[in-house]
Amino acid sequence: YDILNNINQAFVDLVRASGGVNARRHLLIAGYSTDIDRTVDPYFKMPTDPAQRSILSIHYYTPWLFVGLEKDASWGKARPTWGTEDDIEELDTYLEKLKTRFLDKGVPIIMGEYGMACKKEVDSSRKYFLTVGERAFRLGICPMVWDAGGLFDRRGLEFFDPVLLEGFQGILAMPRAR
Repeated sequence: YDILNNINQAFVDLVRASGGVNARRHLLIAGYSTDIDRTVDPYFKMPTDPAQRSILSIHYYTPWLFVGLEKDASWGKARPTWGTEDDIEELDTYLEKLKTRFLDKGVPIIMGEYGMACKKEVDSSRKYFLTVGERAFRLGICPMVWDAGGLFDRRGLEFFDPVLLEGFQGILAMPRAR
């Protein structure tokens, strides 16, 4: 933690001292491994920023057995579905940790990546993308989907799944914390 905290502080100091727009530009500070549990640990410190324009960056790939494991491995059994009450409670628990440790203290957060590294059942996938996005957005966290190539047609500039697109558009219309 000391190494990361020192690097983050040196980054802020260097950018702020370089002058011009860098004195006020927003700076993205990666949490420890961008992992929520490691980042909410008291040993992780946000750097002191004289401009007070630093934003915490975290990722969300939980539960890995659903979002990252296509077939069973020696260390875990792949989950084909997501969306139980326990799944949503787990998500809310992680987001509450971020809220308590950072948002409630005025530190903005970008969920710089969330998504799935493998293909799963369509309804569960939609529910995962939309629930994580909606819950984060309502708290004031900026959620950004990591698209490994299955959501958005970069040549045709449209979503492959219009139902998912409609869900994302609905999230943007929701009120969120300020």
